[in-house]
Amino acid sequence: MLLSGITQGDRELATDGARTALVGVGLFLGFGIFFEGFVGLSGGGGFFAEPFIAAALVAIGIVVMTWGIADRRRGGD
Repeated sequence: MLLSGITQGDRELATDGARTALVGVGLFLGFGIFFEGFVGLSGGGGFFAEPFIAAALVAIGIVVMTWGIADRRRGGD
């Protein structure tokens, strides 16, 4: 969708494609963190004992919440 929107000059399609790609990357990272951090599929136990990872997840949550609030104030979807 992103590439099609760019090549056809359709800004809305490109925006929707970029949003879809970001959701895909977010889901990929989220599931990766879940299966490595909580389940420990690699056999090394979870890595959530590291304080840096916890701080990074909190920071990501703050960014996502701020982005949603800012979008709502601008009158986004």
